[in-house]
Amino acid sequence: MGLGPKGLTLPANRLLGIMVKTADSLTGQIFPDGSASKLVTDEDWGRLNEGTAIATEILVKAGADPKSIVTSGPQGGHPGGTAAIG
Repeated sequence: MGLGPKGLTLPANRLLGIMVKTADSLTGQIFPDGSASKLVTDEDWGRLNEGTAIATEILVKAGADPKSIVTSGPQGGHPGGTAAIG
């Protein structure tokens, strides 16, 4: 699903996925109307790229053709720490 329409055309019985989860930088803002702004910082990109490299290595060692590996863009999920105390 993270790949959009292209992902729907892939053979589901031949897919192996890995989610890279990292701690993000302590930046962002919540506005009075309830909307939020949370940019991906250079530090965040560094952690995501490192995790992607590790995930790629795992997939290749599991038998995946390196040319077949596709990476989706960052997606927010399982938010935590949005109301830090202290």
